[in-house]
Amino acid sequence: MFLMSIGASKTSLALIEGIAESTAALIKAFSGFWSDKIGKNKPFMLIGYGLSSLMMPFYSLVINPFQVLCLRFVERVGKGIRTAPGIV
Repeated sequence: MFLMSIGASKTSLALIEGIAESTAALIKAFSGFWSDKIGKNKPFMLIGYGLSSLMMPFYSLVINPFQVLCLRFVERVGKGIRTAPGIV
């Protein structure tokens, strides 16, 4: 509803979500590899949650769908980092 209120179409909504979720999936694989390589999970969780949390307040400032895409992209990078396959 929010995206529709700032002028997004159903197609752009699907594109934003597709890019966001595929970003999380790709980053998850890389961060899992790095986490296993260094043998520490905590830094990845801290960076991931921090990145995702820092992006939330910026949603109140967006005025077009492209800005939402950028925020969702960065937020999903944080999710990918914090939920790596090796982290349980």
